Amino acid sequence: MPRLNDIYTKRNDLRRYISGKMRSEDIRQQDMAEELGITQGAFSQKLSKGQFDYADLVRIFSRLRSTDEEIMRLF
Repeated sequence: MPRLNDIYTKRNDLRRYISGKMRSEDIRQQDMAEELGITQGAFSQKLSKGQFDYADLVRIFSRLRSTDEEIMRLF
């Protein structure tokens, strides 16, 4: 069973990765929200908590043009 500290660390890594990659790709929260079919506010909340479901992550990683290596490092 993963330790709580490990879970929080992974969530922080995910949040930092998504935020940084969005900046480098010049993608706004509004753009990502539209990709997911949600409001910008809802995306912001999901990002701040680092809680995305599998379908969201697939869309996010696709939009960010994430490599398999980048994704594997997050998990």
